[in-house]
Amino acid sequence: MSVTNSDAADLKDRMRALNKFLKSPVNANNTQPTTKRERIGAMSAEVVDSNPYSRLMALQRMGVVKHYEKIREKTVAIVGIGGIGSVVAEMLTRCAIGKLILFDYDKVELANMNRLFYQPHQSGQSKVEAAKDTLLHINPDVDIEIHNYNITTVENFQKFVNRIRHGSLMEGKIDLVLSCVDNFEARMTVNTACNEENQVWLESGVSENAISGHIQYIEPGRTACFACLPPLVVASNIDEKTLKREGVCAASLPTTMAVVAGFLVQNALNFIQYNLNKFYHLELVNESVVVETNTSVGDGIEYAYELPTEIEKNNAEMSTVDVSKKGSLGSLTVRKKRGVDKCEDKPKNEVDNDYENTTCAFDVKTMKAKSVLNEYEYDSSDEEDLRNTIGNIPVDWYNDEDHIGYDKTGEKISKPKKRGKSRRKVFDKQSGNDVVLSEEQIEKLHNLASGKYPTVGYNPYEPFMDLFSSEKMIHPIDNRPEPKSRFIPSRDEMRIVSKMVHAIKMGWAKGPKAKKEEKNVYDLWAFEDSMDNKTKTELARMRMHMPAPKMPLPIHAESYNPPEEYLFDEEEKKKYSYNILEFNLKLAHLRAFFRNSIIWNLSLNILLHI
Repeated sequence: MSVTNSDAADLKDRMRALNKFLKSPVNANNTQPTTKRERIGAMSAEVVDSNPYSRLMALQRMGVVKHYEKIREKTVAIVGIGGIGSVVAEMLTRCAIGKLILFDYDKVELANMNRLFYQPHQSGQSKVEAAKDTLLHINPDVDIEIHNYNITTVENFQKFVNRIRHGSLMEGKIDLVLSCVDNFEARMTVNTACNEENQVWLESGVSENAISGHIQYIEPGRTACFACLPPLVVASNIDEKTLKREGVCAASLPTTMAVVAGFLVQNALNFIQYNLNKFYHLELVNESVVVETNTSVGDGIEYAYELPTEIEKNNAEMSTVDVSKKGSLGSLTVRKKRGVDKCEDKPKNEVDNDYENTTCAFDVKTMKAKSVLNEYEYDSSDEEDLRNTIGNIPVDWYNDEDHIGYDKTGEKISKPKKRGKSRRKVFDKQSGNDVVLSEEQIEKLHNLASGKYPTVGYNPYEPFMDLFSSEKMIHPIDNRPEPKSRFIPSRDEMRIVSKMVHAIKMGWAKGPKAKKEEKNVYDLWAFEDSMDNKTKTELARMRMHMPAPKMPLPIHAESYNPPEEYLFDEEEKKKYSYNILEFNLKLAHLRAFFRNSIIWNLSLNILLHI
């Protein structure tokens, strides 16, 4: 059997490819397949083993969701591809998300192997690059965009905002941002960017001891932002900045991060796919799992962000229901808090028992409501009376006192304790109470600050009675027909235009000459004379400056310049030199010619000082 040249060349190419395949570290460690499946254009509900989307489309067939394939149109940004972010990215990739935008600037380390989906051979690589390579092997149908930079820097913050604004598949605004970072500065950066773009985002994290975690749903304009209401795990006198300390090796458990990541992805799917209005605020505290609903999305109720105190645990009997029969994750305990104003600070020493017992199996149902306050047990704000009876005395007189006045019975009215700032409260000095502003009053204040009319809905251009043009006339004052000349083109204009066209054709008409760019000449020392660069001492010295008095103008004797024949001779000089007083100093003003003026003035000065 003869071997042709083409067969030999083909054999060499195959041997070369085989050697390259055997020497590659991926194949040597045998840790990851070297081939990927082909991309699938549309999701199919066909129940076959070769269909990677058959189990996902079964949700549509069972009535859980109507159109699951719409998830291919959604875009989610994940900030931080660490213990939580990597698991979230993997889950969303397996759920066939349309596009993922990954942000991280760290590298893969061997210390990450206990909780991340990276592999040892990827150590030293960028997290976003290693994540993209792994995720594309899991599902090549997902579009993955990576950004390997720190979003907290000034130069990279605008890039991060632009990707939120134009990062979707249609180059528009993305659908959701998931924060999986582990430091306070990065969370505040995500909060600032999402507030600027009015972007819904989910915040998550795990504590330093790896036994607690949280999930927080934030929608700008409807719920409190991250800066106003920090997560529940740090709300009781714990600073968020202390969660990650320099030089401390934080503990990590894959189980804790997997639970937090699972609930985070479930909430993300509720928002982008299932269109649910219930979001769960997850809290892993010691050995218990507490899921709190952010029911402000739909029914105006806020998060319960305070950690439960001992008194609260005793008073609020929190019921649990085993929901394992419903196919969920087990027994979940839910607390739901009622009637908390947005972005309003609350005293830390005040115990809040305003909770109602609820039970959750991925849908929250209210079991019973708390008792209603008796309207006769407290002072109503409708009673417009003043408890403070000081009259028109200036309230500033009580600044150094421990009270602000006296009530009707003569008892002192103590000053209220200083509370946190709130945009809805105004302190009334005369009554000593915090007056809660209504929405209409706040809108009036905004209108006044922006230079608008304070009255809400005021129209300054309402129709009015016009005294001069109220009577409409049927016929015009001049009803003569228009002359024919107004409808005929002007011959004079035609001649002018024809001359201009002829001049252009002949090259006579030239455009305006280009202006020469003049050099920008400026004074280097102009700032020294400007008033803006003067110090306070120099300005004060200029204001208090007193100029010296001017010298009087010369008299006739000082300006006397006689001719040569009128000058003194030697005898006259001797005569007047001995009679200086009689001369009355007039000799000092006499002028001579230039040749003898110096000598004469010198001798005269000597005589005057003898």
